[in-house]
Amino acid sequence: MKYPIGIQDFASIINDGYVYVDKTALIYRLVTEGSIYFLSRTRRFGKSLLVSTLECYFRGRKELFRGLAIDSLEKEWAQYPVFHIDFNGTNFTQGGALEETIEKFLTDQEEIYGKNPNSKNIGNRFIDLLKAAHQQTGRRAVVLIDEYDKPILDVLDTTLTTEVDGERRPIEDVNREILKAFYSVFKAADADLQFVLLTGVTKFSQVSVFSGFNQPEDISMSRDFEALCGITEKELYHYFAEPIVKLAERYKVTTEDMKERFQLKELVYIYIARTDSQIKEIEESFKAPGAAIYHILSNGIRVAKETGLVQPGDTIIVTGSSAIGIGSTDMMQIITVK
Repeated sequence: MKYPIGIQDFASIINDGYVYVDKTALIYRLVTEGSIYFLSRTRRFGKSLLVSTLECYFRGRKELFRGLAIDSLEKEWAQYPVFHIDFNGTNFTQGGALEETIEKFLTDQEEIYGKNPNSKNIGNRFIDLLKAAHQQTGRRAVVLIDEYDKPILDVLDTTLTTEVDGERRPIEDVNREILKAFYSVFKAADADLQFVLLTGVTKFSQVSVFSGFNQPEDISMSRDFEALCGITEKELYHYFAEPIVKLAERYKVTTEDMKERFQLKELVYIYIARTDSQIKEIEESFKAPGAAIYHILSNGIRVAKETGLVQPGDTIIVTGSSAIGIGSTDMMQIITVK
């Protein structure tokens, strides 16, 4: 079986025959039960794949979803105009980087839907684009924003400055103001919007860029959508059955004994290893860091120590946290338990 390590494009995963953990039943609920959402998860937790899957869905690419749960749920497979902006690939520590990223995004879309010569600022240009897309296609627009907070996180609590109108200003403040103007579009363009999803690492209340429009529905801690990203216990056993068997053989235990090591609850994953070679071995067996995991409560290490799950001197790989926006923004940390 092929596992899509580092692949975040849904179409590539399906077309190239990689394993896809089917989240489409939840995606169908998401798109039919609401319209404007916010989702916070740590990095490398599947947010970009979720956004890519949604883009394929809203573009009506039915052929990619054959055999998945949504195939029997969706009947229309309508094609919507999709506006997808990904802040992932840009370094925002340089002055002007955010402006250039948004300018390119708007210019590319204006080549498709046309430009209103009377619209000057980014907010009005985006509003006009959404309206034009609605009018030209007959369907309201879909907006997908991946890593909405990266332009601020890159410069958060730094002394980096940039020149604005002859004055040196903190890049953090400048980027925050630009994002406020950009995201305020969603209130004015409500009639032209079918669906909006913003993903990021931090809770939006901590970044304060959404004051210009009604707050989106925060599904970061929603029990209805907690499995939208990541892998549940049931999914782990189903989609990773083959490597679990191989792992059990390597450690000379039964498959059931191996499964007992996956104590799954909430959204905090750790794998206990006592040597570097064990860490490497577990990663190679599953072809993914942390795919073989112990799963404990959100106060993590403390609970693990109290229950005897880990001992002083153990090394753990932490691959996620339900304390969204509080812990490390990286998916994987290697920590030695004191």
